[in-house]
Amino acid sequence: MVVMVDRVLLVFYAASLMLGIVGGAYYVVSRNAVYIEVGPDYAFMSLLVASETLPGFFSVVGGVLGDMLGRRRMIVLGALSSIPFIIAGMGGVRSLPYLILMYGVLTSMASPNVYGGLLHYTGSSGSSYSLIAVAGSIGWAIGGVIGGYMAESLSFTACMTVLAAMVSASYLAVYAAYPGKVTYPGASLMEVVDGAGRVWPLFLASVLSFTGVRFFFSNYVLALRSMLTDPVVYGLVVNTIPAITGAAIWPIIGRVSDNRNPVLLAMIAVAEYAVLIAVFLNLGDPVVVSVLWAIPIYPLLEQGLVISISRKLPGRLQSLASGVFTTSLSVAGFAILLLGRVLADINAIGWYSISILAASLSLMLAGRLMGRL
Repeated sequence: MVVMVDRVLLVFYAASLMLGIVGGAYYVVSRNAVYIEVGPDYAFMSLLVASETLPGFFSVVGGVLGDMLGRRRMIVLGALSSIPFIIAGMGGVRSLPYLILMYGVLTSMASPNVYGGLLHYTGSSGSSYSLIAVAGSIGWAIGGVIGGYMAESLSFTACMTVLAAMVSASYLAVYAAYPGKVTYPGASLMEVVDGAGRVWPLFLASVLSFTGVRFFFSNYVLALRSMLTDPVVYGLVVNTIPAITGAAIWPIIGRVSDNRNPVLLAMIAVAEYAVLIAVFLNLGDPVVVSVLWAIPIYPLLEQGLVISISRKLPGRLQSLASGVFTTSLSVAGFAILLLGRVLADINAIGWYSISILAASLSLMLAGRLMGRL
């Protein structure tokens, strides 16, 4: 198993940092542009959010094609995704949902081959995955600050052009540094089908886990906003502090996942989230809520599920493994969209989320007892 930080890994980490910066900066720039050019048009905002999240369904497609046809070929799609960014800047805010959809499809098909290549190259090293995840998380935090300055000092066209150049440079760097021994796995269709059969319980567990977690917390942030009236404090509590605590603990979790069954990490995270939701539903003290919000549970969940899926598959199917995880997040997002139409009360959302998490925990526990996970 490769654990030392070599040139290949450094390039992958740097690219993850850069793409994280792009993501954080884009979020600020795009929301600022929508606010100025479109105003409080919730229908437009819903369309934009859908365009940003739904392309994740293509991740498993990109992973399969990378494992069968060659991963570097799929990385090229990531470099080409800069084109919709540039066109969006030239076309204006109104064109953003349609071009971001195109950008999302291209990057969703490329990104599993970044993470899949890293997992194959390092022998599914939890430590290596934790570092690339931390790099992306730190990049997002930095990007939020950079995006604010860009939105104030540059036009929307200039902002999108700069971000497009960063996207292209990141994927081209990965393309150039891609290790030859994992470039062309040459997996067959039968191997892909067999691999998908091995990981479907983990895919379902991931869908249930992230549906339960995100359904509650994406709604509870509004309740938290009513407790924390200062927007600066609110931003620190909701984004900055959790990002710092998560980045601090993730490398430790990575090392733990190398020495323990990673499914256990995911199970612990799901149980902790269920308890935390129950506590939040019965708690109104903003200080206590803020402290509990900073507890870094998310790294446990992602690390546990990603490495569990990865280790169920051979090296030549690692892009499939990455694509399966990313696609599960999109399925969870779609499920939340449907659930949000029938549940609007935070207490109902909370107890429904706990039920979903209990189902996920039961599935993983059953898999462990049966020796399948």
